[in-house]
Amino acid sequence: MYQEEKDKIDNWKNDIKIQDKQLEDVAVDVKKMKLNVKDIEKGIDRIGRNIDKTNNMAGKSQTALEKSNKKLKEILEKVGGPANFCVDVVLICVCLGLIAVLYNLIKNQTGKSSATAATTLRILGSFD
Repeated sequence: MYQEEKDKIDNWKNDIKIQDKQLEDVAVDVKKMKLNVKDIEKGIDRIGRNIDKTNNMAGKSQTALEKSNKKLKEILEKVGGPANFCVDVVLICVCLGLIAVLYNLIKNQTGKSSATAATTLRILGSFD
């Protein structure tokens, strides 16, 4: 064999050693990636379980809301419906207004004469 051929064979052997080292490095990286993938898989499973729990809780909440809504509708129907409810609210507001007016009149009367008080009582008596 010629020296050139021996040198070429030595170069190939060195190239093969370099390639083997690079392949070993790739194998180590693949093993690390495999561990990372397993960790990611565990995280995805945990998130999936949490999503299932959340869905179950949302379903229970939805059911409870539907039951509450049904009960409220039944109560409103017994009371007389939404139209009567509005009338009730208006009447309560009017009563509160009258109470406020009476309070202010009585409060302002403490310094006034009894004739003014009698006039106020006659005015209020005319509403009856």
